[in-house]
Amino acid sequence: MKTISSLLAATALCSPSLSAQVSPPAATTGPVSVDAGPHHRTWQTVKVGLDELGRSVTITNSYVELATGMNVWSETEGNWVAASDEIELVNGGAVAARTQHKLTFLPNLNDPDPPINLYLPDGRPLRSQIVGLAYTERDTGKSIFISELKDSVGQVVGRNQVVYPDAFQSIKADVRYTVTQCCLEQDLILREQIPSPGELGLNPNTSRLEVWTEFFDGPQPEKAARGILRSNGDTDLDESMDFGSMRMIGGKSFSLDGDTQTGGLEPLRANELQNAKEWQVIDGKSFLIESVPYLDVLPSLDALPTRAVAWKLDAKSKERLAANTQQGRKQKPISVAQASPAHAPASPNHQPTRMAAAKASVGQPGVLFDYIVVNNT
Repeated sequence: MKTISSLLAATALCSPSLSAQVSPPAATTGPVSVDAGPHHRTWQTVKVGLDELGRSVTITNSYVELATGMNVWSETEGNWVAASDEIELVNGGAVAARTQHKLTFLPNLNDPDPPINLYLPDGRPLRSQIVGLAYTERDTGKSIFISELKDSVGQVVGRNQVVYPDAFQSIKADVRYTVTQCCLEQDLILREQIPSPGELGLNPNTSRLEVWTEFFDGPQPEKAARGILRSNGDTDLDESMDFGSMRMIGGKSFSLDGDTQTGGLEPLRANELQNAKEWQVIDGKSFLIESVPYLDVLPSLDALPTRAVAWKLDAKSKERLAANTQQGRKQKPISVAQASPAHAPASPNHQPTRMAAAKASVGQPGVLFDYIVVNNT
């Protein structure tokens, strides 16, 4: 893949007769763009001066700037023009339309239609919706949702981010999307502690904390697997997913400590863990499942504010969980409603749901789980 960081390669072209010192140039033009493609732009500067004999001499300097997704094709202008990762409010939702990969965001993350619509550089759609946060026992396959999605109206934050605040039923967590010229990043950001696997009838020593995202209508990816060695000696399977013109690369989990990245992809952190990714088709539905061992991420979770909702697993849910065992075969976690007391119902609102611009939250602690899809052309 082309490097994301800019690379400048300079070349100088001049007359071979310039062995002696050249007088100061009489005129300079540029830098001017003389060539462009999807991932490069060539700049040129022309200097005209006189040599010691008074003859006119032209010196041309050029350099090539490289960056993944640098330009987009303009049908109007008939050439490559500079890309922009800016997200704009349109018809109540939000749109990023000036990158090689296009995005539309519906106002409500819990919309019946998939709210995140990614159009790959080759034009194919890859629509998605985050489903929930779950625990799964590695050895038995028992799996249960800690919390699932609820209504959340998005906010455009800064130039190129959409945040859906307080997006889950029984835990405080935000979902954030960052668009850059080369990438799309999805972040689930926990804002408070979550129940332990033991509170939900699972073994903390073998449980994985998982983020589930459903994908709709898009191409099935080509998968390549590698192993991630965990602190207890286990090796988790991690799949990279290639969709042709974009591919999904390694995700991570880490504590934010009140510091979030605004406008760009999250940098490397000292406390980060690698997320294992799986692409699974379950009952005809496609899911991305990101996971990390519960005990590995526990120190970061314990540093979050105490949760305000008490948890209790009822007898019927315990029976369903006990029957939710299929070793060697992935299955969707069971859903249980167990928040007590229940959240107060929202006030009736018959106004159309619309996104709005907002300022970034400052100083909130969190634990972040991400995945990144990058331009692969």
